[in-house]
Amino acid sequence: MIIQSVSRLAQTEIATFTHSVHSPGVLVGALVGAAIFALYLSDVPLIKSVILFAISMLAGVVAAPFAAQVVSSITPESVTAREPVGALVSSAVVVKLLTTVSNNVGTIFRHNKGETTK
Repeated sequence: MIIQSVSRLAQTEIATFTHSVHSPGVLVGALVGAAIFALYLSDVPLIKSVILFAISMLAGVVAAPFAAQVVSSITPESVTAREPVGALVSSAVVVKLLTTVSNNVGTIFRHNKGETTK
């Protein structure tokens, strides 16, 4: 019974991902979100910008349905966010999270060891 539930869930997620990948709106939303954030990163080396751009595009496509649901849940009921909006939001947010974590890795680990930060 558990295996059947997991199998159905996996099939649903794969179908959602396949639908998102084939949706031109999702690809454009992810591209725009990644481009906006890549333009914001002017002081980052080119290779790092290219890697972050690729991660942003992938995250925008993969997380589009989830991000659209989150956006819809925080907006008034008359506003429903579609997957392209979710792709744009998720592609920008994931890169912001990655850059924040990568810039503060030392601080995070020092804080967890009980050391004070300067």
